[in-house]
Amino acid sequence: MPVEETLHWIAEPSITLRACVKRFAQHHAGIVVFADDQGRFVGLLTAGDVFRLLAQGASLEDAVSPHINTRPITVAPDATSAEMPANTFAAKNNAPSILGSTPNRR
Repeated sequence: MPVEETLHWIAEPSITLRACVKRFAQHHAGIVVFADDQGRFVGLLTAGDVFRLLAQGASLEDAVSPHINTRPITVAPDATSAEMPANTFAAKNNAPSILGSTPNRR
């Protein structure tokens, strides 16, 4: 997928949970990627993460930044479930990888 088609997934870490939910709804995406002022990866947040936070009492007006996953598990795009860390959903369920990374790409 060309980067231009994914830019709606990228946000500044200063947004609220409400703004994150709006991105999910507007773009039919289940993930928001956060970047700093120089465009460097900061972390990500999934719709499931937000649902769990709200269920635990978080407010839609809360800042996203304390909840961003800054250390997501990444795998090569052609990785098999056998090559993934043992504690990932994909490895436990022999599922294909959903998020991949390419070395030296930002």
